[in-house]
Amino acid sequence: MSSIDEAVTALSGVQTAKKDGMLGDRDLPVWLSFSLLNSDIVELHSGEKLEDALEKLLGKFPGFINGLFLNCAGLDIITAALPVLIRLGKEHAVDVFGAYANRFAPINNKSPNSIEKSFKEDAHVCNLIDIPEEEYLEQVKTWIKLGCGVVGGCYGMGPKYIEMISKYVESSALGIKSQLP
Repeated sequence: MSSIDEAVTALSGVQTAKKDGMLGDRDLPVWLSFSLLNSDIVELHSGEKLEDALEKLLGKFPGFINGLFLNCAGLDIITAALPVLIRLGKEHAVDVFGAYANRFAPINNKSPNSIEKSFKEDAHVCNLIDIPEEEYLEQVKTWIKLGCGVVGGCYGMGPKYIEMISKYVESSALGIKSQLP
């Protein structure tokens, strides 16, 4: 989710689907993930602060959100934002946390129109940041120590990144198992 309104709309839809029996007798968990703007302030692409979004959504949907995640942002912004996400999530009985960073060059322009224009003009250009697999794994270890039980990679994180994470999880004494075959 990239804005509070987007998250409210999605959560309201899921809430209605559950209430109206559209999911049958399945009691599926509700996991919510935020895409962050790469900046010095931990904020959504809408410019809203992550902390404000979490407080509003967790207050508006008490006990409804089972998992909170961060994705589609660089390593530094995810690592900076996780303590806020996990602290507020735990205060509202959220029990699953996760993170997926990407390798895209940061978007520094906060204007939605400028961002859309940039994507249209540069759609053929893939500006990936070089992040060694070992460096990514070190950040993932930090995320796990902070409380993430679900970790992986987003755009630009290829199979070698995921394989390294899987091997670490399998070989560590974390008491969790990789979902890779």
